[in-house]
Amino acid sequence: MKRSKVVCINIQIPNTNKESIGRFLNSTRMMKKPLFSSRRRKFTSGFGISVAVLILMNLLTSSKLIILEDPISNAMVENTPHYMRFLMDSPLNRNRVDDNPVEMKMRLSTEENQNTQINFTSQLPFKPFIPWKRRKDHPLPCIIDRTRPADWDPMNAYIQKQPSDTGLLYIKIEKAASSTLASVAGRIAHAMAHRTNAYVTKEDDDGNENKDGIEVRKVCRFRGLSHLWAKRTKSYNKRDRDQSFLWTFLKDPMQRELSLYFYFYLDWGIKHNYTVDSFHDWLGRHSDGNEQTTMLADEKAKRDFDEMMLQQNTNETMLDDFVQKTIDEMDFIGLVERMDESLVLLALMLDLPVTDVLYTSSKQSGDYTLIEKQKRCERIGIHRPLLPGIKDYFESVEWEQRARVDRMLHAAVNRSIDHTIEHVVGREIFDEAMREFMDAKKVVSDHCTINSRIVLACTEDGGVVPQADRSKCYLSDAGCGHECLDEVFPFQS
Repeated sequence: MKRSKVVCINIQIPNTNKESIGRFLNSTRMMKKPLFSSRRRKFTSGFGISVAVLILMNLLTSSKLIILEDPISNAMVENTPHYMRFLMDSPLNRNRVDDNPVEMKMRLSTEENQNTQINFTSQLPFKPFIPWKRRKDHPLPCIIDRTRPADWDPMNAYIQKQPSDTGLLYIKIEKAASSTLASVAGRIAHAMAHRTNAYVTKEDDDGNENKDGIEVRKVCRFRGLSHLWAKRTKSYNKRDRDQSFLWTFLKDPMQRELSLYFYFYLDWGIKHNYTVDSFHDWLGRHSDGNEQTTMLADEKAKRDFDEMMLQQNTNETMLDDFVQKTIDEMDFIGLVERMDESLVLLALMLDLPVTDVLYTSSKQSGDYTLIEKQKRCERIGIHRPLLPGIKDYFESVEWEQRARVDRMLHAAVNRSIDHTIEHVVGREIFDEAMREFMDAKKVVSDHCTINSRIVLACTEDGGVVPQADRSKCYLSDAGCGHECLDEVFPFQS
């Protein structure tokens, strides 16, 4: 049987006749706006034209239409022409194998044979994350900022909002466990400073002994307690790679979209009703589907990408290259869906004890949150059952195209984590570190959480806790209860 050189699509077309083709084309949304525009960063799709070409060729040549067995995963048949390629991949890459290239199973959808299986491979973006000590000839530096005045905490809001090209740099992406991960970023900065004997100092900003002998807490230079430092950074590729470690975590695009909608549109500020119409209003006004990639991508790369899309000057590797360059810029990327695994890998990348990346949840979805200006607590970010119309949208071609790049990036990171565990760190070493982390996490839960050692700003029934009675935080809701963590697992010298 001759193998057809066609694109793989995730729409099940029962028969290749005019009626089904018409329905499919009517459901395909074609837009001509840039992927990352300066105003609303709307998503571009030139895919509709490729689909039309594909189906016309199928009619004219009676070639076999190949359909993905997995309704989410998408990939390319070897030697498929670029105008027929559909550059999509599963958010969790359910068909992954141990290494790149990724192997997927396909089936031929024909009247003669509905079950014929074919295997093929496709080069998809991924990156093996390499521990710092394997790729650098010096330890990860701990840069101590000399602040003014000498007792000015470097964790204050002003410093955390400023761009930096050196230090431990966590890109805080909203509604991607960012408060919890900001706590981890602060704990790592404390731990590293402690090991360099810079955790407490009596020096002033000129290096002289402070006249009052004030003991000042010092931490390694880091960013991550505020979203703004990353948004104000135009290009990560200008950072000093010998003096910085750049990392972040991603969340499944659909789950993150829902979190943003529930939190900011239904429960925060001007509240809207939970309806299909309000959801689409949210999408039109506040979302582009690819915001995680926007946070990580270089400004020049985004501009060049937009220009190519507007000129329809695309080729079969453009999206892959864009995602690959985005991953390559980072020292490490984890996934919220694989939180504990990712944190253990982060510790291994930095050559830290796994206890240095322990955390307590800063807040849970639907918990009461303190509204500072109004001095009251409200339940924010409550998850609701999906309305049928919203569920249908997330299963549509429009959503897949809208969030295409974020989905590709998420899938690439998932592959990268798998590869790093198996082929960089080694399964045995990783499993041992994972067991140690989970044991330590249980100790923290027993000592700090179950025994109510951590007191947040709001009670379980929405009451406001007096400031003096709350557990100390690094900044805002990040790092709340860190003193209990430090007590249970003191930093190692």
